[in-house]
Amino acid sequence: MSFHNYSQLVTPHPNKQYVTGKEIATGGLLPDAIYSQALDTLVIACVDILPVHGERILLGRRSWEPQQDWWCFGGRMRKGELYQIAAQRNALRELFCDTEKIEIDPDRFTLIGIYNLLWDTRAQAPTENGCHMISITMMLPLTENEIPFLCPNEEYHDVQWALPDEITSRADIYHPCLIQMIRDASTQRGFY
Repeated sequence: MSFHNYSQLVTPHPNKQYVTGKEIATGGLLPDAIYSQALDTLVIACVDILPVHGERILLGRRSWEPQQDWWCFGGRMRKGELYQIAAQRNALRELFCDTEKIEIDPDRFTLIGIYNLLWDTRAQAPTENGCHMISITMMLPLTENEIPFLCPNEEYHDVQWALPDEITSRADIYHPCLIQMIRDASTQRGFY
C-alpha cells in the first residue's frame, strides 16, 4: 500500500475546490451526436452567473431549452476548469459576446450555491429525453464601465434588470430554482 503526502500533492482553491497533482488541460466540446448520448447518461456540470449592479440583478429570457423563460446566464463547465474560470469564460461568451474590450478577473465571482436540476426537455435531439444538470451558481458584480458592453448572445431574446424582491415575490412567473438562487444571492450580498 502506498501513501501520498497530500500537503505537497493537492492544491486547494476557493469554494472547496481541490486540484490533485498537476493541473490538467481544459477539455473541448463533444460533437452533437455524442453530446446527445452523454445527456442521456451523465449529469452535466454547469457554471451559471447572476450579474448584479447596485441592488439589481440581470436576468435573461432564454430562447433555448431546457428553460425557455427567465433564467441566469452561464453554461457547461469543461474538464480542468475551476468554478471561477468557467464562470469567466461563460460570462464573456454569454454576457459580452466575447468582446475583447472586457476583461473579468476570475476572483470577482462569488459562489452562491449548487443546485440540482432535472429537466424534462433539452435543446439537443431528442429534446423530449430531458437532461440532468448541476448548476454551480456564481454572482458577478458588474462595474459601471462594463454595463454599456452588455451584449447577451443568441441564447437570449430579452434581458431585464430586477430588484431581488421583484423576483422572489413572483413565484407564478419565475422558476423556483431561480427564486432560490436570488434568495441565496440576496443573503450573501445583503440586499435584504
